[in-house]
Amino acid sequence: MNHSLPSPRPAVFLAIILAAMLSPLHAQTLHVCIKNSSSIQRHEIVEIDARQITARMGREIVVRDASGIEQPSQFTHDGKFLIYASIRPKGEAVYTLHKGKPARVEPYVFGRQYPERADDISFENDKIGFRVYGPATQQKGEQAYGNDVWVKRSPALMLDSIYALHFSKNAEMERLRKSGHKREADSLGTATSYHLDHGLGMDCYAVGPTLGCGTPALMRGGQLLFPWCYERYEILDEGPLRFSLLLHFGEMYGAREHRLITADRGSHFFRTTVWYEGLHQASSLAAGIVLRPADTESLVMGQNYAAYADPTMYPDKHQSQIFVAVAFPEGNATITRLSPTAPTNAGHAVGLVRQYQGKPFTYYFGAAWSGYDIPTFEEWQLHVKQFLRRHEMPLTVVCRP
Repeated sequence: MNHSLPSPRPAVFLAIILAAMLSPLHAQTLHVCIKNSSSIQRHEIVEIDARQITARMGREIVVRDASGIEQPSQFTHDGKFLIYASIRPKGEAVYTLHKGKPARVEPYVFGRQYPERADDISFENDKIGFRVYGPATQQKGEQAYGNDVWVKRSPALMLDSIYALHFSKNAEMERLRKSGHKREADSLGTATSYHLDHGLGMDCYAVGPTLGCGTPALMRGGQLLFPWCYERYEILDEGPLRFSLLLHFGEMYGAREHRLITADRGSHFFRTTVWYEGLHQASSLAAGIVLRPADTESLVMGQNYAAYADPTMYPDKHQSQIFVAVAFPEGNATITRLSPTAPTNAGHAVGLVRQYQGKPFTYYFGAAWSGYDIPTFEEWQLHVKQFLRRHEMPLTVVCRP
């Protein structure tokens, strides 16, 4: 199998490296000039070709902003050097790279496999979290196909804590139930369940046999061919600014799916590149979001996106909304709505690519919670539109001595 990964267009900028302007070998400093030609404030990851830096400065680099304050950076598996940049509208920011050992920083992204919960892989950044399901879930026969959503109360990384709390009292709850103390066991479950918010966040999003939030699937005969749980995985980047996860799936209709998910600091949207090995029959490719049977009114479909206000698993209990979306900045998908299908009777809003041949295809899925930093659906729609606008007007990056 060829494991070479595609190199999709950067998420929110175009990195331009002027090699002729770079300093000689063994340079002690480089200046990274980032220009924002748009009229909106920008806070986002900037990618630079790492070869242009390491050839002159090595791999131990300290990044400082215009005030001289050290900023986190990261080398990635695919040869990028990352900086998280802030640039005012129509402005230019300069970051200086020095040779030296960078300070240890707390990561803004995180993810790992959780064998304590049927080998989920959960991952998060400072805005939102997601979960994909693994072989143990499939072996149990659970129909959980799509991306699950973890909502967060703060920028703090919370997944390890929330899993640990959820499973901390399992043995005690089982003992109580066996001894006839069901009420006490239920009370303990309420105090530890990650389906309830205990101040960090929770999983209150329903997936089941649907695309969940942003999962891809082939289509034939007008029907979604739901992907099953991942078969193998590779964590390619572990932070502090970017988490990258490569998922490999089992054979379906003669083809094997490969899915690369990238989570960056500061973004509600995670990038997905999907491709199918051995797909010899032209199909349609869909990537989208599930629509609840009882609540499909809060759906907006634009030219390159679909956004939805999900009512959560138990609306009367949670009294909040999860805002979800899929976005196609390249304009290479048709936004459409699919009718409900069994067994869940849930419909979908998707970006549809017809006559798909299996080649790498990149899009974005995202989510936010009304209990954190985007309180209303109207604000979420604006956020989605600005996300697409940032792609239309990418930052320009120049390195010079």
